[in-house]
Amino acid sequence: MNYCNVQKAAAKKVYQNVSASGSGTLSDSKHRSRTDPCDRCLPYWRYQIDNQGPNMMHGHSDSSHRIFFPMPWASDGSNLVYGWPQMEPAFGVVLFVDIVGFTTLSEEIDPVEVFALLSGFHREMAKQIAGHGATLDDYVGDGAVAMWIAVDPKASMLQDAISCGFAMRDAMENWNRDRPAALPAARIGIGMHAGPLVVGATGLPGRSKLGAFGDTVNVANRIERMTRILGTDLVVSDDLFRMLATEVPADERLCSFPHVLTTRLPGRGRPIRLRPARAFS
Repeated sequence: MNYCNVQKAAAKKVYQNVSASGSGTLSDSKHRSRTDPCDRCLPYWRYQIDNQGPNMMHGHSDSSHRIFFPMPWASDGSNLVYGWPQMEPAFGVVLFVDIVGFTTLSEEIDPVEVFALLSGFHREMAKQIAGHGATLDDYVGDGAVAMWIAVDPKASMLQDAISCGFAMRDAMENWNRDRPAALPAARIGIGMHAGPLVVGATGLPGRSKLGAFGDTVNVANRIERMTRILGTDLVVSDDLFRMLATEVPADERLCSFPHVLTTRLPGRGRPIRLRPARAFS
């Protein structure tokens, strides 16, 4: 049996057990950490982050965003590329955010204002992503993605992720208020999901891009697009909501998601349960 398929199945089983369980709490067990880049058991993505920071493009190092966290070792070295594991199964919380109506907005302002809008938006989002300990982050066009990744689900990563979503809302409200009145306000949409994924690098050596892949990532992206339809700026999957709800005491912010609905996401066959946040006030 293919090793990678076994690992994917194991990660999926962990996720299903956590999200289906109505009792117990998620653990925050500590793992050994090592920094020896020559150890072939060190996960490729963990090595990349330690040496070049969590920003997903690794053509150049970016120590200003470097975040250190303990991770366990790869249990097998059979799938190696350039001496490192090509990919690693993991569990992740994925957050997508972008500017709502950016294409229309960019038609109405000149390129200098477009640049100011994007650079300001990316700056505000980067502050929140870095401040909440995301494992990976990336910024493309009018959007950004942040991921909290570990081998197993942990209460802290779930709480950091949801805190980041709420902090992004506050940051954009403050930023819009402080911008010149002549500039249009920027509205954002945030979508979040959690589940099994794999982490690996694509591209050429020295110009590779570290990222996470799988249905969990695709679903988070589609959930973000649902903010337009649901009339809110923050939507989370019910899977993520229920993982957070297992914690004792319960997070008071979960009251911001009073309703659950079942829908189909564009391009995806299976229905999904979503939790839209109350309109931001």
